[in-house]
Amino acid sequence: MNQMVVASSSSVTGFEQTVTHLTGLTQSLIASYAHMVQSHSDDRRAKLEFMKRKDEREQEDSRLRREMDKRREEREVVELERAREREKIKQRSDLATELLSNPNVDSGVKEAAADFLKKLFQY
Repeated sequence: MNQMVVASSSSVTGFEQTVTHLTGLTQSLIASYAHMVQSHSDDRRAKLEFMKRKDEREQEDSRLRREMDKRREEREVVELERAREREKIKQRSDLATELLSNPNVDSGVKEAAADFLKKLFQY
């Protein structure tokens, strides 16, 4: 009977060791799972922050592109207006030169044409 008590006592100790081992293993698994969940959460947070910064950069790039396009269009409009003005001045100066070279034109008209050309070349 003594052997049975010893065997029974040793199996209780083995059982307790098994329970202790399983408890430690469970706690380790829970800690690992919590760490994995935290890592996943940190990754998602970092990805979200990255996406926000990317979106901000894209919005800024888009704003700058629109601004550059607007300035280019404004420059083209100004250049077109200048080209039209230069064409008008060229046409008027050609007409004034033609009037000055035509002997059949009245002297008052020739004087006005000469005054126009003087003013034109003074600028």
